Amino acid sequence: GEDAFRGNPLSSREETRRVMDRLLTNDTTTNDSVFGQGPFVLSDIPVDTLRSNQGDNGVILGIDEAGRGSVLGSMIYGCAYWKRPNGEDDQGNAMFADSKQLTEERRSFLWKNHIMADPTIGFAVRVLTASEISRYMNQKTPYNLNQMSHDAAIQMIQRLLDKGVNIEHCYIDTVGNPVYYQQRLEQLFGRHSISFTVEPKADDKYPVCSAASVVAKVTRDTTVQHLSSISEKSLGSGYPSDPTCQSWIQHELQHRGCPVFGFSADSTPLVRFSWNPIKLAFEKETGGTRSVVFEAQMDDDEIEEQQMQKRQRQSMQAFLGKSNKKRRFPYMEQKGIRTVSGF
Repeated sequence: GEDAFRGNPLSSREETRRVMDRLLTNDTTTNDSVFGQGPFVLSDIPVDTLRSNQGDNGVILGIDEAGRGSVLGSMIYGCAYWKRPNGEDDQGNAMFADSKQLTEERRSFLWKNHIMADPTIGFAVRVLTASEISRYMNQKTPYNLNQMSHDAAIQMIQRLLDKGVNIEHCYIDTVGNPVYYQQRLEQLFGRHSISFTVEPKADDKYPVCSAASVVAKVTRDTTVQHLSSISEKSLGSGYPSDPTCQSWIQHELQHRGCPVFGFSADSTPLVRFSWNPIKLAFEKETGGTRSVVFEAQMDDDEIEEQQMQKRQRQSMQAFLGKSNKKRRFPYMEQKGIRTVSGF
């Protein structure tokens, strides 16, 4: 069901595999294109990570993202976690080290043969869809990408705590100022005694953060590839520097575009309208902003409401009595100046 995409822990690794297959092929029916947030998937929780089953060792957790700078498609926040091995400095699962150096094929291998295949590794995926990002960044008081990123990480940590995971240390690849970010996390989760490490390139230093990077990057890459496979033209990587991505945007605006919004109805949910490259492309292809006259007839309820408000105003005026006396300037009143009608 759709509860599987709302951050509820899945019951088994087999169910986790089925739900992730749906997510990777964009087979969800969340309302993120209109309101609310995008999909949030929480894998089945490894039994040895729960507080009720803990020995001396707590859980280490890593968080990373993928797709931050793209103009097409979602930004993905991923986390991975497992019980800390006995060695103080040993995070275990060393095969995930140096994720930035991994090829796409190697990341895919680690995803299928280690993360999905190992029931002692738990993970979560929070999808910040293009429409969600556009909505938040274009609202009257912008909710920027750094804030969204922080809140996505906080949401995942809180949900795991709520479900009984005994988080001991959390490693996060930095977004914005690492000192401020770490202090905020320590303040929010102070009563849980979690240690936080917030650093640039944390996914190159800590295997658990590298595993989170694999979760995020595989999810992002696979969803974009699937979208390309069902589109008239390939989206490429979705990044503005990619010629294939540029070609897709130009093709959409020139051949399939809507005269008002620029992009066709089925392409609109893929586009981050708040990104400058999209704004510039739209202005170049369509000549800039277009005004739209919206006309709508009031329904009976609205007419009745207007009439009732008018009657209330008239009733109040009748009660107070109308006055033809003109209001005087405050200065005149303060100085005691009166109108002289004769000499």
